[in-house]
Parts: sequence; structure tokens; C-alpha cells
Amino acid sequence: LPSGKFPAPPHDKTGHTWHHPDEMLEGITRKGILPYAPKGYESDMPGPGGVLTDEQTAALWAYVKSTWPEPERQYQQQMTRQSEQLKQTQ
Repeated sequence: LPSGKFPAPPHDKTGHTWHHPDEMLEGITRKGILPYAPKGYESDMPGPGGVLTDEQTAALWAYVKSTWPEPERQYQQQMTRQSEQLKQTQ
């Protein structure tokens, strides 16, 4: 953007949202991008904080994921499984 900040990515197959596990997508929705971004990263994408309930956040992402083509849905599901497996080993 002219401000030097990055806009929120498109949440369709052309963006990179589907590259991230569920925990990260839901965390970004709650807290914004900064806890997940590299140091110095700037964005105009704030986290809404307590605006959405956990159920609403899950429903939001279920809808977004339902719009992705099958290969992107499968990839994102694999990223979620890998993330969950990694957490179990730590």
C-alpha cells in the first residue's frame, strides 16, 4: 500500500491463507497478524479481539475454506494435521 504496509491477503485460492493451519488462522482472527509476523512487519489488519466468539470464528473459517478448491482444502488440512502432531511431540 502507499503507506508501506501490506493489505490483508485474499482468502481465496490466489492468496496464501490456505497455507496456514487452523490454529494460526483462528489466532490471527483473534489477535491480528503481528503475533505471527516477523519482527518489524507492519499491517493494517487488526485483530478484532472479543468481537467474535470461538464458535463464530470457527464458522467464519469453515465458510472461507468451503470456497477453496479441493487441492487447497486438502493442503490446508494437511498443514493443520502436521501442526497438531508437532504440538503433541513438544
